[in-house]
Amino acid sequence: MAVARTRRRRGELTPLCQMVLDVVVGAGRPLGAYGIIAQLEMTSGRRVLPASLYRSLGVLLERGLITRIETRNAFLANVQAMTTLADIYFICDQCGAVRTVKVSALANLIDNEADALGFQIGRRVIEMQGICNRCRDSRIGQPEQLINRKTMPTRA
Repeated sequence: MAVARTRRRRGELTPLCQMVLDVVVGAGRPLGAYGIIAQLEMTSGRRVLPASLYRSLGVLLERGLITRIETRNAFLANVQAMTTLADIYFICDQCGAVRTVKVSALANLIDNEADALGFQIGRRVIEMQGICNRCRDSRIGQPEQLINRKTMPTRA
């Protein structure tokens, strides 16, 4: 335990944190906690407790190495260091792909509004859900009933 605390203070990751980070980076898409556990158990051959995983995820989130996709309760690797820019996540409802865009103009607008309200921002979470180009293009020419998941039944 003392070794783990010392490593954390020096900025090193514990072995489990490093393994979790490797899984999230290697996935290339958002992974939920149980998906991460399954990958860890498959690669290590050992059982991983959810509490241990959530502690590791907390460390990685705190250091800005991963991001939590709130609407999916999933985790994604941060490919760039944390900045003062606003991250906007575009999430495809069909395939689950996530694209990240960093927008300075939006960050400035948010900061100005927060200052006017006397509000200190802890984290910024902006998520857009919809259909990516690849999924949209693959649906061209399909009947409307197949495209809309919530179509009303027709009466004869």
